[in-house]
Amino acid sequence: VGYGADKVKIGPEYGFGLSMAQKVKGPILLIKASWGGKSLMYDFRPPSAADFKSTKAYADAKAKAEANLAKCKEAVKNFPETEKKYAVDLAAYQEKMKTADEKTKKRLREPRKPNMPREPQPFKQDDAGHFWREMEKHVSDVLADPKKHHPDYDAEQGYEIAGFVWFQGFNDQFNPEFRSNYAENMKTFIKDVRTTFKTPKMAFVIGVLGTSKTKEKVDANEVAQGQRKAALAPEFKGTVVSVESYTEYSHFSDKVFQKGWPKHYHEWNTVGSDRPYHYLGSGAFFVRLGDSFATAMHKMLLTGVAQADLLNGWIHPPVVFNPSEDEYGSLARKYRGFRPLSVPPAAACGRLGMPVRSLKISTTTFALQPVVMTGKPGVTLSLLLIRTEPALSATATRAWIRTESSGCSGGSMGMA
Repeated sequence: VGYGADKVKIGPEYGFGLSMAQKVKGPILLIKASWGGKSLMYDFRPPSAADFKSTKAYADAKAKAEANLAKCKEAVKNFPETEKKYAVDLAAYQEKMKTADEKTKKRLREPRKPNMPREPQPFKQDDAGHFWREMEKHVSDVLADPKKHHPDYDAEQGYEIAGFVWFQGFNDQFNPEFRSNYAENMKTFIKDVRTTFKTPKMAFVIGVLGTSKTKEKVDANEVAQGQRKAALAPEFKGTVVSVESYTEYSHFSDKVFQKGWPKHYHEWNTVGSDRPYHYLGSGAFFVRLGDSFATAMHKMLLTGVAQADLLNGWIHPPVVFNPSEDEYGSLARKYRGFRPLSVPPAAACGRLGMPVRSLKISTTTFALQPVVMTGKPGVTLSLLLIRTEPALSATATRAWIRTESSGCSGGSMGMA
């Protein structure tokens, strides 16, 4: 608590951290970098994106700023005439009020006294990517001394940058070029984050903008479309996923807000704290969303990074198996006559020891086909015996597992 908008508020990181702590063993450090009211197109513009000054958005904004300045100068020039007109209008109003009946007086409006026009703020779009650089600096500063931020950090073991969660988009909605370029900007952002922090396959969760509250309205939102599109890019297969936020929206909080939160403050104070564009500041929403982010992140780590590590060195490509089906039924249908060898989840968190890649049983040689079971409570790694060819008489009924990860214990697996 305290990493939200102020010291008593939370963002999605709170639920995310609680959920990840249940899913992953070992120390977890979350590094949050967040500033409100920022766009991806300009404020978080990634370094390898084209120079913002080359975009139509920059040219349009500069032209608008110049037009506003010219309009202001013209208004200042004409201000003496504006004051004279005001004096005439005020005198006419006062004269009418002297003779008007009560009904007419209520309709009459006193002219508003003009103020000297103020010069608009100078054009300020010459610092694109400022908050990208702030984010990069913040993360780098924390990683320079992890022990300062996590008491259980072990310098000998070091750290791994496991994943990145991105939840943003509201401020890109209001400019056509910001909206239409969101998908490409997001893809560039992901690539630059991975390059900057030297993690080529970093798992990446994109929280889809959900302030519209309903699926129909979110589906029609161009920024939300861009976020989903970026996650589906072929080059990100298995390592980037979009997570919907509208599904976690607190409609209960919204009902209290809509009926007038000032008049129902004591009720409102228990379910919300902000405007709809900040998801009503609903703690329930942010905890649920954080859990959804964690679930998506954990699934990627199991089926992506963790899977690649578990199966490093195997001749045969892994088969990813959905544990919600009958454990071996679908595999038996796909690989008729193949028999599975099971490995307990504790052993599966390490690396399979070579050299065992095949077994000879009686007169038949079997190759070992790795299969990853993804699901709770952890990863289960199994091996399918794949019939390859008749062979000379020999027997082998047991293959050994060696584990290298901390907290895992080695074991053996027998014939099923």
